[in-house]
Amino acid sequence: MHFSTLSTVTLMALTDPGSGPVGIRLYGEDLNRLNVVSSQLEMALKNIQGTTNIKSDASASSYEYVVKADTEKASLLGISNADIQSEIQTALLGSKASVYRKAGQEYDIEIKSGIDNVHELENLAIKSSLTGKKALLKQIADIKLKPQIDSVNRYKKERSVLVSCDVKPGYSAVDVENTMENEKLKDVDLEGIKLVFEGEREEIGKNFTNMGIMGIFILFFLSCWLNLNHLLTP
Repeated sequence: MHFSTLSTVTLMALTDPGSGPVGIRLYGEDLNRLNVVSSQLEMALKNIQGTTNIKSDASASSYEYVVKADTEKASLLGISNADIQSEIQTALLGSKASVYRKAGQEYDIEIKSGIDNVHELENLAIKSSLTGKKALLKQIADIKLKPQIDSVNRYKKERSVLVSCDVKPGYSAVDVENTMENEKLKDVDLEGIKLVFEGEREEIGKNFTNMGIMGIFILFFLSCWLNLNHLLTP
């Protein structure tokens, strides 16, 4: 549906900027599910004519190495948890080995490996600080790469993700939300997720509801004033 410039301005005047022209808020306790569903909604919005600037505030996932040492195997080689932690920290983050001095300036000399994948980490040599014996990390520990979510968004004290977009000139945000609700959501698995629309469509509804309530009060007081005026008239 296409609107004239005047119609578009009128609609915008009746709405609160809030979440944007089109806003869909997801609530749920499972962070992975929130991210999965928000990605599906973004894809669905891309397939609706007239949408632009599609985005969500879902937290990006990063990955971390999780090393679980087999303390029994390690202890047989005289390798402690501290040895394992120290070697891994040096390999991944580096450690200060010495200081280089020149012309009155000091420069730290750091030792750091070029490890950038799980395979290389598995083959890292761990040296016992007691016996001097070495073992590959994979011989005394399990190493896994696991995803983690860096931050958690909350809205009204609940975990949430907001998916939103703008609409191109000549298109209606209300039509986009209607299409999303009546057509696109049928293909989205919302198990464990509560979905709430909060775009222009909802703001228009709130404003018209408030205008209706105000109109009722005005009519009520006008009626009371007329009745009182009638009673006071001789």
